[in-house]
This record gives sequence, C-alpha cells and structure tokens, in this order.
Amino acid sequence: MTKSVTNFASEHGRSAQALTMSKEGLDYEHWLTVRDVPSLGRKTRAAGHTVDREHHLLSDLETNFFLIADFAPNVIDIRTQFPLLPIEQTIQIAQDMGIRHPADRKTAKWTVMTTDFLLTHQDRKGYHHYHAYSIKPSSRLTEENRRRRTRTLEKLEIERRLWLSLNVPWTLVTEEAFDPIMITNLKWLSYGARDLTPELLFQLPRFLNCLAGLNHLELSLTQLLATSANQLHLDDQGCAQQLFCHSAWSHLLLVNLHQPISLSLPSSFRFSPLAQQIITNGYSPRNQPEYRRE
Repeated sequence: MTKSVTNFASEHGRSAQALTMSKEGLDYEHWLTVRDVPSLGRKTRAAGHTVDREHHLLSDLETNFFLIADFAPNVIDIRTQFPLLPIEQTIQIAQDMGIRHPADRKTAKWTVMTTDFLLTHQDRKGYHHYHAYSIKPSSRLTEENRRRRTRTLEKLEIERRLWLSLNVPWTLVTEEAFDPIMITNLKWLSYGARDLTPELLFQLPRFLNCLAGLNHLELSLTQLLATSANQLHLDDQGCAQQLFCHSAWSHLLLVNLHQPISLSLPSSFRFSPLAQQIITNGYSPRNQPEYRRE
C-alpha cells in the first residue's frame, strides 16, 4: 500500500519523517486508514485488547491476522499500515533492483510504501523484538496476469529488503496460515471479553473455582455457564459468559481453539498456572496481574 508524503504532512500538520519506529503504543498513527484505499473484502476499524486504540484493517485477511496477534500473549504492540520511512530507503532499493518505485498515478510523485503489520514481541527477559508481516491472498501471488503478478512480487521484495536492512524479520502471510475454526473462536472470545465491570471482575476467582468443581467435559458450555451463574448469584448467564470469554482471552483458561466453541457442546480447556494462583490468592481489578505477558 502507498500514500503520498505530501498528503499525510498536510493532513497531520507535521513532517512525515517524524513517523518512525519510535512511535509506539497509544502514540502510533496509521499511515493509511480505511478511507484512504480500496480493498479486497471488508474494511474494519477494530478496537484492540493489546493496545487501547483503533486499528485500521483493509481486508478480511488482515482482520484474521489481527485477531491472532491481539490474542498472542507475547505481543505488546500492534502497528498496522506501518510506513517505510524515510522514503529514500525504498527508492534506493527499487533503483538497486532496477524496478519502478511506487508512485501516484495522477501526480507521478513517489509514494510512501507501507507494511501491513509491525508487531512488538516481549520475551521472558523483558526485551522487545520487532517482526514485520505483509498479508496477501495467494491469488495475488499466482494470478495469470503476469504483469500484475510481477508487480506484486516486486513491491513485496522492496519490503523484504527494507526490513532485512533493519535486521527485522519479515514474513509474508496468506490465507493458508489461518484455521477458519480458530478465527471464528477468536472473534467470539474477543467480543465477549470486552467491557467487564469491576464488580464482575471481582467474581473471577470464584468463577474459576466454580469451573474447577464442575466436569466441563460432560456438561455443555451453556450448562456450565448456567450452573456457574446460579452458584455465583450472577444477574444472568451472560455475565458468566463474559467471565468465560475474559478468562480464555487472557490465557487463564487454555482453550483448544482448533475445535469449535459452541454453547451446545462441552468446552475443552484446562487451567493455566496463573489461574490456579488467582483461585488461591484472589483477584482485584485494582491490582490486575499481568497475565497476558507471561
């Protein structure tokens, strides 16, 4: 994807060169938004669990990848539509390759290239590592029109060489990397894990304790949640479902995401060591454990 430096600078009132890898977390601004470019599939503005800001996703495949990244316990930042700046670097790479650098069709001015995702991973020692990802449908890589196929591969090669020069791993991802069952499960868990009240979070140790006392392999998920809601005197089964989604999304319940999660079927999960700790020691939303960063 590309966007002109001039347009971005005029929209944001600052030098485009200022948007570099140092902009992270809540300070990061997308180079491209869902309004800037046409896309294949649905364009989405997604709220993240990992970082509390809006993420601009330009295709269904990007949405699928975002769900996986947002769920990953060692990912601490997700930057979408990341600009490859300064532009002189990609221009030089294109010249070295003997190919055209992307340019605006109307003005013929060079445009800034972007990488779909730049993830920040945190290892067990607390060190941060970057990994860049480009998301493409496999049809774009194998289409019969040789000119379009070649151009797609050329731009991907510019990306790859740019990240290689920065010692940042770069991976090309297609739809073949996604398990449809896992994506469906993550969509359900992500939605259900949102907007828990502090009062409901106070019930988390008791909820986990309740689950530990039930045979979840014999009860349907509906029966499991209904029993939990009744024992905890929750307002309704929906509250228990929120706690279940929150626990699974936070890796307290280790759920088999490659099997469909269905309210009418038993749910396959086990308790994480941290879940056992929460059951034993209790939990307060004012002092939340960093359970997504283990």
